[in-house]
Parts: sequence; structure tokens; C-alpha cells
Amino acid sequence: MNTARSIVKITVLAEGALFFLALPWFLSVRSSYVILFDLTALTYGLVTAAFLLLLSYLLDTQKFSALEDFRDNVVLPLCRNLTIQDAIIIALASGVAEELLFRGLIQEELNALFGFGVSLVLTNLIFAYVHIIGSVKRYLPLLFVYLGAGAVFSLVTELTQNLLPAMIAHALFNFTSILWMKRKLRQSI
Repeated sequence: MNTARSIVKITVLAEGALFFLALPWFLSVRSSYVILFDLTALTYGLVTAAFLLLLSYLLDTQKFSALEDFRDNVVLPLCRNLTIQDAIIIALASGVAEELLFRGLIQEELNALFGFGVSLVLTNLIFAYVHIIGSVKRYLPLLFVYLGAGAVFSLVTELTQNLLPAMIAHALFNFTSILWMKRKLRQSI
């Protein structure tokens, strides 16, 4: 099996597991968040994605050794053989499943227990940790990058009371980031 197929299968399995963990809960409780497609959700999703992509670009232009190491030794090798179709599948799976789990389930429950401020921090510490799991010591500074990105997803979800803007933003950010990494790989040849 080629590497790209393996990456897509692992992503779909992992994100699918998150989705099927969160979905029954989301459907069985009276959530304060909805998943509603409308022009407002689309607009917030696109604006949030653009904001995060701008921050990512600005961060990428700085000398930040942990980020460079993570990009060059983790992300670029994963993106090397991915096709556009692979990027779409990965982006959609991660955007939908992670937002349903982190904002739709974890943030919702923590909001009820502690209020939004504590929920914002705890939800996104978990979100950030999951993204660097296994390499926390090596990539600890990235915890703050993922914490910030997660906080933006949480804020847009809380502002709109709709999970869809964060799902759109997360998927679009991941898709664009994969294409950006593939472009970096072509430039380095």
C-alpha cells in the first residue's frame, strides 16, 4: 500500500472514530449548538479560515525552530504523496469530526460545568495536546499555536452557536495547509 493511501485510511479511521464517539452524544442531548448551513455560517467559516491562514503564513515567515522542525520532519513528509482528492478527504474528515468532538461535545460539557472561560482553556488544551501527542517535549511551543487555533474555533462556535462555521474553517484551513506544504515541497526540489 502506498504512503498516501495509508495516511488517508488512518485519517479516515481516526477521525471517523472521533465522529462516531461524539455524534451519538450530540444527537441525544439538548445541545446549545446547532449544525446549520446558512450564509452566516459560511461567511463566518470563510473569514475564520482566512484569519487562521494569515496567522499561519505570518508564523511560517518567522524563525521559530519548533515550528520549522515540526513542518519539515512531520507535516511535509505526510503531505509528500497526497493528491488533491486525498487533501479534500483528510480536510473534511478532520474538520467535521474534530469540531463535533472538541466544540460539540467537550466544549459543550465544560461550558455547562465551568462556564465559557474555563471551557475555552480546557477544551483547547486538550485539542492542542492531541495534535502533538507523542512529541510533547519536542514540540511543546506548538502547544500554544494549537491552543490559539482551537480558541479561534471555540470563539466562532460560541459567537454563532453553530458548529458549522468552525467545521468549515477547520476543513478549509487543513486543506489549504496541505496544498501549501505540497507547494513547499515542489519549491525545495
